[in-house]
Amino acid sequence: MPLPNRGMNELLTGGTTWTTDNIDLLMVDDTHVYSADNNFVSDVSADEISTTNYARQDIASPTVTEDDTNDQVTFDAADVTISALGPASAGPTIGGAYWFRNSGADATSPLIYYADLTDTQVNGSDFTIQWDATDGVFYADSP
Repeated sequence: MPLPNRGMNELLTGGTTWTTDNIDLLMVDDTHVYSADNNFVSDVSADEISTTNYARQDIASPTVTEDDTNDQVTFDAADVTISALGPASAGPTIGGAYWFRNSGADATSPLIYYADLTDTQVNGSDFTIQWDATDGVFYADSP
């Protein structure tokens, strides 16, 4: 569960509220190397993909659920689909995605979570990120 340092700070101190703040998603290419020290969108924007029909996505239907049976808190949201992403051939390869609180400027938009995705070269088809049915986007658990 890769939470950048800033993301942990934001969620634990209330700087970001998953269910009410403007949480967006951006995708990075397969050359991106995750670091917990990346704090803001401006730290990773050089690796953001650029292709036909790509735009940063608003996260819809965010929820936070306490699960006492499994001793965890699940952060979830609606799956994300981008229609007809990329050219028909030789598009960029998506390697991961970041969730961030959109402040309106990359330099002040904190990174909240990183998902290392299966490397996928876009080809003009719909691209969907489907969250885990049980664990959501990510979860925090108690030992």
